[in-house]
Amino acid sequence: MKIIKVTALMALACFALAGEVSAQVCGDADGNGSLNILDVAITANYICGLPDPINLANADCDGVPGVTISDLAAIIGYVYARLPVDCNLSGSYSFANANSDTIYVPRILNVPAEVDQVDLLVFGTFSSLTDGMYMPIKELGIGSSSNFDLDRVIPVNYGVGGGVVTNPNERVLFLNDNYTDPPGFMNGNQNLMMLSYQRISPGIATIIPEPFDRPSPWNIAITRNDDLLFPVVAYYDVTSPSGGLEISDHDFAFHALVNAPSLDTFRVDISQGPYGVAFELSSSVPWVTASQYNGVTPATVTFLANASGMGVFEYSGVIRVSYGGIWTPVDSMNVSLTVHPAGNPTFPAGDTNCDGALNILDLTNLVDFFFRGGLRPFPCEK
Repeated sequence: MKIIKVTALMALACFALAGEVSAQVCGDADGNGSLNILDVAITANYICGLPDPINLANADCDGVPGVTISDLAAIIGYVYARLPVDCNLSGSYSFANANSDTIYVPRILNVPAEVDQVDLLVFGTFSSLTDGMYMPIKELGIGSSSNFDLDRVIPVNYGVGGGVVTNPNERVLFLNDNYTDPPGFMNGNQNLMMLSYQRISPGIATIIPEPFDRPSPWNIAITRNDDLLFPVVAYYDVTSPSGGLEISDHDFAFHALVNAPSLDTFRVDISQGPYGVAFELSSSVPWVTASQYNGVTPATVTFLANASGMGVFEYSGVIRVSYGGIWTPVDSMNVSLTVHPAGNPTFPAGDTNCDGALNILDLTNLVDFFFRGGLRPFPCEK
């Protein structure tokens, strides 16, 4: 099984298991001559800073000098899925700046006192050669928030791990392209994780997630060509506690004749400032369709409706909008469809609002359409 959830690594981390340092088996961190779950625990303890005996030469099995969380992922991959380990050292751990790779961290100011939960999206832009990332974030304290605690790190993709590492004031996201589905997850614009904060004290709050700044190789980093690099960290501002997307319209009223497509079309702009954030759409009803159900902001989506097989009635539904890869909806749009009888003679020509009468309201409907961007007049007559 190729997909490895590195959250399992956090459950094994930070408890002591002693072992002798003797054998020379690639990945054999405890030196007992075999590669198994004990090596997972020993390597996790080392990364957590616990003073267990460890054979660093054996534990260094990801092909990159130094023992890091990437080696822990490699050992887990071998133990649970027999994925190969690599003890041929390469790379330099130069920690040069990776100017083409940017991780966008949200901040929100003036959170109202009545808001008890805040969800903020971390996303990034990565080059085609970037294949991994390690990002520790302060859970509580200066630079984060004195009113909110980082309660959960919600990963976006299989193969992403989130949990407490090293100390109780830190949470970490680890991603390696070898353990994601589909591969190539790190390339281009990608959502990474949702930071879910819970209120711990009253008052108007500010939340500015702060990456932990610790000595290499455990500080924020990306991997490329078997080397560790510093990404650019850029903050962006959000105004909604849900960190929601910006949607140009939230209500659509379709009209259609029985068994016919609607002449109404609605276009919605979806954005998050100037940033490229992945989004997904889902509809609660089958009669409305979108020109695309997923993409990257900014995007314009066209919605259509069809009354095929539907009786004369007024129908309603909801289109949910989510960040790509995160199940929690961040916004929604209300849709309705009024199905009219086909060729009903009670609608005279020019009855633009379909009320069966020809009067000033029909003229108002036309003025709204031509001069104010209102709804297209519906042809009630045949």
